[in-house]
Amino acid sequence: MTALGAAPPSVVASGVAAAFVPYAVMLRALGRTGRPSDAPARATAALATRRALYLALALGGVLLALPPVLSDDLYRYVWDGRVLAAGFDPYAHAPDASALAALRDEAWRHINHAELPTIYPPVAVAAFALLTPVGVLGPKLLGLLGLLLLVAAVSRLAPAARVSQAAFGTALNPLLLAEGPLHGHIDVLASACVALALVALPRGPVTGAPSALRRHLVRLDRHRAAQVWLFGALATGLKLVGLALVPVLLAARSGRLRWVGASLLVAGLLLMAPLTVSGHADRDSDSGLSHYARRWQGNDGAYALLERGFERALVARYGLRWGQLDLDPEPRWLQALERAGVDPRADLVGPKKEPPPRHLIQPVVLARLLARGTAALLALLVAASLFVFPTSPVHGLRRLVFAAFLLAPQLHPWYLALLVPLELVCGRVAGLGFAAAIYVAYAPLDAWARGRTWDVEPLGPALMHVFVVVLLALEAALAWRTRTETRLHER
Repeated sequence: MTALGAAPPSVVASGVAAAFVPYAVMLRALGRTGRPSDAPARATAALATRRALYLALALGGVLLALPPVLSDDLYRYVWDGRVLAAGFDPYAHAPDASALAALRDEAWRHINHAELPTIYPPVAVAAFALLTPVGVLGPKLLGLLGLLLLVAAVSRLAPAARVSQAAFGTALNPLLLAEGPLHGHIDVLASACVALALVALPRGPVTGAPSALRRHLVRLDRHRAAQVWLFGALATGLKLVGLALVPVLLAARSGRLRWVGASLLVAGLLLMAPLTVSGHADRDSDSGLSHYARRWQGNDGAYALLERGFERALVARYGLRWGQLDLDPEPRWLQALERAGVDPRADLVGPKKEPPPRHLIQPVVLARLLARGTAALLALLVAASLFVFPTSPVHGLRRLVFAAFLLAPQLHPWYLALLVPLELVCGRVAGLGFAAAIYVAYAPLDAWARGRTWDVEPLGPALMHVFVVVLLALEAALAWRTRTETRLHER
């Protein structure tokens, strides 16, 4: 354990990525033993789930004792919880605020971006506050809880023939183990809440059943709908990922599920209010989430192409003056954005830097704004496709999550805790390959640990996204071939 804690971050990240090789072999072996002709009985599936839970608990318990190597987020979690427990507002006060000086300890020195208030939703901050007495162990315990809940939920969602593969695939997934009980990322618990919401989805009416049974099923569906809303709201309050359920529910045929989706959207907006309305009490009027949405960028794929394309188009259209776009006279579309409350001159490069003169602006500033807007629009189009090309809730959510990750300007490894269980339930592999390749994100971490310099080589993220797109294309080709062979066989 000591050796692992002292290893360079790149070695640990490479080890996690390499662990996907034996992991893939295990999944392949479990897939062969769980083919439809040997579909396990309910008791056998329950036994496999229990064994997977015991295994996840044992491995997670070991990882609880190890220090975080690849991420310092759990120090922010602990700090935010301590601030709330002390009666302060973590959305208004950043860690370096003088008003919070009395709360500082050794862990405070490990906080990244101490100049910004928290970006985490209120349910997460409340959970951190409740676990303040156990320090850095608190977030790791939440990560372990999320892993165990994911094993249970995935076992319920997977087809009977693949329960063992899905259960052990979740319990032994290198990303879920690394980002959950090792690094304590709240994303694992939030993803578990999303999976539990999918488990609770109503099964629909049963035709031909006696009236008493139908009334019982209607009551059961109401209870299930309430559970969907509850778990979706918890996921949103932990990391906003519950909002991904909204288009899935709105696209459902059930009117009750549409109401659940609409009410979940309202609950999500209310839970986001502290993130978007509360401002920085000591430095500026913008929330931490606002800084994240406008400034953060890394491990991006399609978004990087969008930004570079817009930057070149802007330079070609308006030209450069002292290295900046000359917007005199100001374009009408820019005036329209300003009237809509969108300030393209906002501090995309950080709160300490003065905005440029009104008639001169860096190309990248406008390019980022346009690229982010375009990526959001494309994500909305994918969400709209759920209404045009309906599918099951799990597959629909997978479609939406995959598109969001490929379009996102910022992609951290722990974000994929939402995609991994969906892949195991759907029996797909592209997301699992994504989970292995995403650890290229930690390549600059050695230099950061030595001298606090973050220098990203863009080739790594580019190759990662190409690899994932190739996997998706191969999956689509294989699915098309399977459908074609099935049609020919039926004829």
